[in-house]
Amino acid sequence: PTYSETRSMVWQSVAAGANGIVFYEYADLLRNPDVSFVDAFGNLKSIAAELAKHAPVLLSDAGKAPSPVVASGDAGHDWLMTRAQWSDDKSQLYVLFVVSDGSGNGTVAFEFGDRAKFGCKTTLSVVRIMEFDPRAAVHAPQPQVNGCAFSDNVPLKAAAAYQVSFE
Repeated sequence: PTYSETRSMVWQSVAAGANGIVFYEYADLLRNPDVSFVDAFGNLKSIAAELAKHAPVLLSDAGKAPSPVVASGDAGHDWLMTRAQWSDDKSQLYVLFVVSDGSGNGTVAFEFGDRAKFGCKTTLSVVRIMEFDPRAAVHAPQPQVNGCAFSDNVPLKAAAAYQVSFE
């Protein structure tokens, strides 16, 4: 698989609830005639480092957070996977991991209007803390916030993470 495919598969596993990833069969990296061992191993190291960066939130005692309402227009969003985690014990900092499973892409709105679940009174503060393509020279613009919701364009086979705080 390509770097993008491998990265997407890893983050799909995380979105589905995995708390760890094991990359297996080191020897297979030597057998791929299309990608050098150095490049293939570098790709895995890069993905593992990205995952390790987010491990404190993914393994936090603060735990799983409620998922936002996801709206993506008329097309539906069966291709979208998410995982939500509280990153603090006071339930004020929220991290949302988002990944396209490779069968779709597009603009998606994430709504946090349920005050009982999220405590959003008037607006959100949202920062993308993991880019869709970490290797890109230019990153996508930050998501658009509208009250207690935000939207972003999710590319095919891409993963991102957002830090959300409720005001």
